[in-house]
Amino acid sequence: MRECYGAGLLVFHVFCDERAIPEDQHCPIDMHTLLNFVASCAGSYSGKMLVNYLYAIKVWHMLYGQPWIVQQDELKASLDGAIELMPV
Repeated sequence: MRECYGAGLLVFHVFCDERAIPEDQHCPIDMHTLLNFVASCAGSYSGKMLVNYLYAIKVWHMLYGQPWIVQQDELKASLDGAIELMPV
């Protein structure tokens, strides 16, 4: 599981770097950035992997005492959409 969490944080940081998102905006994350991250992963990762990546970001916030202010209904809708885009 640690490998998955590490991979999730790496994928997230690469996402942020590619979009020139400043380091201080990685954590705490805002909802817009989180939803854009999920959308960028759509079609590339399984639903289970994407959920694990999101848990990694959440745990990272908890470890550093940062707030996790996420609208669960919006996140779920975004995840559901990303899962639908997975190739069969």
